[in-house]
Amino acid sequence: MFPDIFQKSHSLQEQPCQSSTLLLNVDKLKAELEELTKQKNELTSTYKNCEKEVRDLKRKQENLNQYLGRTTPPDVAQEQLEKRILQTCKCAKK
Repeated sequence: MFPDIFQKSHSLQEQPCQSSTLLLNVDKLKAELEELTKQKNELTSTYKNCEKEVRDLKRKQENLNQYLGRTTPPDVAQEQLEKRILQTCKCAKK
């Protein structure tokens, strides 16, 4: 039993060390993670800016509609919006 253990440990010493390969992979993964995190932050910022712009445009549209006397009851407007969203989703699925 003891000689087998000695033989195995001796054979392991003869094999090239793979730790440098593993370290390179870890470094590569860390660099990729940093790049993806950077992209995520940029996209999140862009998304939030677009969200804000949409809110501003909706507010302006509501103001214009009110000024022009084209106001619709909130319930009707909400139903119309939901219908448009459902239609868009159905088209996207096809």
